[in-house]
Amino acid sequence: LLEYARKLNPKIAVFGRSHYYQGALMLYENGADYVIMPYVVSTNILLQSTAKYLETGKLSGLVSLGDEFMLYLREKAREERQAGVRV
Repeated sequence: LLEYARKLNPKIAVFGRSHYYQGALMLYENGADYVIMPYVVSTNILLQSTAKYLETGKLSGLVSLGDEFMLYLREKAREERQAGVRV
């Protein structure tokens, strides 16, 4: 798919997503410009917030991170309900 996209438009910016390190590496090796790994990104954000809490003793970073995540969860849950997804 990457090769085909580059043939159609050599200047195209290619973004990818991978759950596995090997997959991310493979995407980069095949020409992707940017690959996101959602679990790695979210884990890094949580670790940074936790480290800040441990250094300062203040929960504000963790609380705001939790608040932001709750807003995201509510939005996605609403979208699922509208699409008829039942859990």
